[in-house]
Amino acid sequence: MNTVLFMSLLSRDKTLGANQNSTANLTLLEPVEDGRLYYDKKWYGRYQNVFVECREFGKIPAVIQSICSSDIVVKKVTDLSKIKITISQLQKGKYTLKRRC
Repeated sequence: MNTVLFMSLLSRDKTLGANQNSTANLTLLEPVEDGRLYYDKKWYGRYQNVFVECREFGKIPAVIQSICSSDIVVKKVTDLSKIKITISQLQKGKYTLKRRC
């Protein structure tokens, strides 16, 4: 009886592990939910102050203007111009976002 109980617990743990992995993959595949962006283990929303870092511009203070399923738009604080950043560019590391206090 102990062997059966151990085997059922073991199979349950494997099932839970599979569900956790699929949830992690879902998070990577679907980074936008309810108009919020999940990036670098943090949630970002509209009108949030951020720093946008890239090789072209360096570190720029900006405000998130819109979040869509395929891209986000940020407005630079310095000259009020807008930058459109795709989700794939964030995932590849071409652009990075950091919170600004």
